[in-house]
Amino acid sequence: MANTSSAKKYIKVNRRNRLRNIQNKTRMKNIVKKVRASILSPDIPVEDARKALKEAQLIIYKTAGRGIIHKNSASRKYSRLVKLFNRARIGDSVDEPSEADGPTGDTVEISPSVESSIEAEPGTSAPVTEMNESEVLPEVSEASDEPTDSAENA
Repeated sequence: MANTSSAKKYIKVNRRNRLRNIQNKTRMKNIVKKVRASILSPDIPVEDARKALKEAQLIIYKTAGRGIIHKNSASRKYSRLVKLFNRARIGDSVDEPSEADGPTGDTVEISPSVESSIEAEPGTSAPVTEMNESEVLPEVSEASDEPTDSAENA
């Protein structure tokens, strides 16, 4: 139990905020369920499912903006809904995922454009060139144990 009057007030504020957060989180979960149902239902038109997806996007990101869920969690939720929507509209078989469409252990192939950006130097699109050992490792002077940069010595 709180000892000071200000601590007692903070308990009231925290309780009020907790209830508000629960309401917002529940609203977000319900809209996600509604969108999943509209995507998986064959009798609901594509446009209605797209509108529901847009509404879910707003609510999910608004919940993240308020700090109730992390922004990466919000992006993951929305990404999974879009992925489900696209698979359903392309005509692929859409089964209800067992683990919320999480990792399956499948290997991921990297496209050539992504590979080239991985091999590129930061800030450029050119591939990494060979470097001398002096460019990679800082020089260590004999007098002290602290490394010095070769540019400072020149």
